[in-house]
Amino acid sequence: MRWSARAAALMATVSVLALLGAPSPSYAATSYTFNINTYDGDGYAHADGTVTFTGAKAASISLNIADKCGAGSGDGDGAYAWAELGYFDGTQDVGRHWNIGFDDNGCGATTIHFNSPFNNWPKRISWIRIYLVESNGPSGAIDEHVYSTAKDNPYV
Repeated sequence: MRWSARAAALMATVSVLALLGAPSPSYAATSYTFNINTYDGDGYAHADGTVTFTGAKAASISLNIADKCGAGSGDGDGAYAWAELGYFDGTQDVGRHWNIGFDDNGCGATTIHFNSPFNNWPKRISWIRIYLVESNGPSGAIDEHVYSTAKDNPYV
């Protein structure tokens, strides 16, 4: 009798934690890599890094981004990256307000590193993908763009 009461209490605790989006004890942080380029023409944007899920409502993105230019002078563009989040309820967020990194300091001058945490997000995150553009400014005309594959959250 004592054992079944303890087992029932444990199952109730696990159920409540799952409903609250707490990490399941069977999962450790899960990371996925990405490595994407816009069109490999005279100039292009490059991004690589990891998406790490740490819970149903928590993730982080580690991003390296670079503006690469062809021979000769600069093309006047920069590299910009955004996160697109898909939620468990079927909705998604994408847009320039989720800017997670940029390189607009000249052609190939350096690779810039960013860390973007999404902690205690208001919704359960089902997946994340990276949207990379080559553009003449964060709100300017987009010359080339590409998406990474969606990275699925094991916690939902």
